[in-house]
Amino acid sequence: MEQFSSASDFFGWVDFFDQDDIARASLPMLLSREIEGFGFALSCDFLKEMGYVNFPKADVHLRDIFTSLGLCKDKPGDYQLFKAVIRVAGHAGVSAYNADKAFWLIGSGYFYSDRHIGNQGRAGSRKREFIEYAKPLLENV
Repeated sequence: MEQFSSASDFFGWVDFFDQDDIARASLPMLLSREIEGFGFALSCDFLKEMGYVNFPKADVHLRDIFTSLGLCKDKPGDYQLFKAVIRVAGHAGVSAYNADKAFWLIGSGYFYSDRHIGNQGRAGSRKREFIEYAKPLLENV
């Protein structure tokens, strides 16, 4: 971060990558090399939480769902899963953030502290049920 003279300088740099579909995936790779302790997934999460909606975080829930449904190869790296989420989001006409969040909610069952869902926002994972439901639908596509 010390390489930037201001926050707007940093945001301009991020915007440069975010506006280019091909260059976008290289930003989390750069951040993972430049920031101690940041891997690809944490770099995506960092960008996503700053409001950049094109950086899905590769996590265990997305990995399980995407591999089980054949939306990416078995044992994908974070980069491959990142690209698969963006591809699925594009086909669905939603942002990568929205796709990421929907699959994460299905997988984690954690709806924060919403007292109207489950037990104070804890509904439990529906990953297995979702995969069983979606798999036959995708076989016909």
